[in-house]
Amino acid sequence: MKLAINIQATHKRDFWIKTLLFMLNDKRAKPCFDTTDSLWGGAKQTLQSYTPSTTHLLVLQDDILPCKDLIPTVERLIEILPDEPITLFSNKNSILEARNLGLNWVALRKFLMAQAYIMPIPIIEDFLPWVEKHVKPEIYFDDNRWAMYFFYHKLLVRATVPSLVEHLGWGETTLRQVTPSYVFDFKNRMAKWFIGVENSGLDINWENTDSFLDDDGSNSDFCQYLIE
Repeated sequence: MKLAINIQATHKRDFWIKTLLFMLNDKRAKPCFDTTDSLWGGAKQTLQSYTPSTTHLLVLQDDILPCKDLIPTVERLIEILPDEPITLFSNKNSILEARNLGLNWVALRKFLMAQAYIMPIPIIEDFLPWVEKHVKPEIYFDDNRWAMYFFYHKLLVRATVPSLVEHLGWGETTLRQVTPSYVFDFKNRMAKWFIGVENSGLDINWENTDSFLDDDGSNSDFCQYLIE
């Protein structure tokens, strides 16, 4: 297996990107700066930037805080679940339910908040033409497009329990259409349970792949954007 590591980046966060690269300490990690001035355009560039021999792509937003040993942990995860999409961040209450049951995975029916995720290349190659054909261009957010894709393909996304990254930029946005007076709610934009920057993801027993099923969600948030 061959992992590529792309940071979905904007120059507005150059300091954060430099800090993230330092913390990752992996020469494979590279920022993919948006040249389209649109969230989806930047996401698409990030998803298309890998060499032909790549088997998995790790996508990181530029405003995250990683745990210790994030990349070695990702490499372990793709060995355990090589064909499945995996998110390293979730704000869902089901994360706490899984923790209470002693489980290290949640299977999400509805995947949103794409702060950090691992995608097998065959899924990306199917996803990009599918959204071009079936998603109206006015849908702005990349995670909404992913949510539509997985929902309509009846595929679940595995979420790590705990989350391996935190959303540092929960209180701000690079989106131009959000008014400056808008107040974000940290409860909806931070990890429900973050492992901690000082703790290693390698200490978790990921090999036990029993998952708590999060069946919450419908297509009501995005069905109007579907092109049949």
